[in-house]
Amino acid sequence: GDSSSVDSGDSQSQGVAVQVHSFELWDRAGQLVAGDLGYSNGGVYTSMTGFRKGTIDGAGSIQMVATAALLRSMGYQWWDLGYVMEYKTKLGATIINSETFLSRLHKDRDIPVSFGIKGHICAGELVTELLAFTREAKRDPGHIHSTPATILGDSDPA
Repeated sequence: GDSSSVDSGDSQSQGVAVQVHSFELWDRAGQLVAGDLGYSNGGVYTSMTGFRKGTIDGAGSIQMVATAALLRSMGYQWWDLGYVMEYKTKLGATIINSETFLSRLHKDRDIPVSFGIKGHICAGELVTELLAFTREAKRDPGHIHSTPATILGDSDPA
């Protein structure tokens, strides 16, 4: 018989594992107040869905900034936040076009990154660390290349 094959173009066929992860923000009373569910593909982390408890002001923003700090510390190249939404750009996300997005994805999905978090980490410490890193990057723009940028793919198909 006749046989044919399909190349999915995914990095799994190239030996890069896709892994699912969750980030959770808990308050001092032990209540889950915000979180993110996503996956990593090499050096890229992609959010699939996130949530925040409506009664806690700023919990979603704190969770996102703490997640960005953790991703940076683990060596992720960037964070795909999905569609453009105002709250994401207010937190400093950069918007890129589809062509740039795909180019970076193809380059960075094969970078090995170890997702390793041991126990609980104080979100305040993570935010402080990320702010210090950001201030240093602003003082020394040449240093910015080592910053895993938070990136959004644009919503237009072109």
